[in-house]
Amino acid sequence: RELRLWAVDDASDDAPFAPLGAVRRQALEPCQELRFAAPRLIACLAHGRTLELYRVRDEADAAKKAKRRAKRRREKGGAAAADGAGGAGASTAADELELVAV
Repeated sequence: RELRLWAVDDASDDAPFAPLGAVRRQALEPCQELRFAAPRLIACLAHGRTLELYRVRDEADAAKKAKRRAKRRREKGGAAAADGAGGAGASTAADELELVAV
């Protein structure tokens, strides 16, 4: 039920792929086909009739989302949650993609 994202670095000879993280999907079935529908849209087709559209956020929107997530974590858990992994500057895969339609 996750869509795993990887960064591709053509210049690197050792490890050209670096994991970015995973995004929770709405569909229960595995993803059968994954396509870039437009410059900033990703379409994920499941085995059934489910089509999920994701919008790729630009860097400013992703940073804003990560900042809001860190603020909510601080408010909810106090100072201990702010010191944990994924601080205010860390962007996750869920910050990069937004589910548009199912």
